[in-house]
Amino acid sequence: MIRFSDIPTERFPLNFHKYCQLREGVDDLGTASGRGVSRELMDIHGCLGRAWELIREIERRENAR
Repeated sequence: MIRFSDIPTERFPLNFHKYCQLREGVDDLGTASGRGVSRELMDIHGCLGRAWELIREIERRENAR
């Protein structure tokens, strides 16, 4: 079975670059309509952070072996 840490970064569904892009997208809408969208995306922001931390924990465990 392949380990998370063996998946090439560019192929991983949520790598650091994609994570940062998604987080920045929540904050940088900059229009009145965009603020409404931004408020809705804040729930996703929390879920995204938890998913990212889970990925990092899995990679730490894999690399500790």
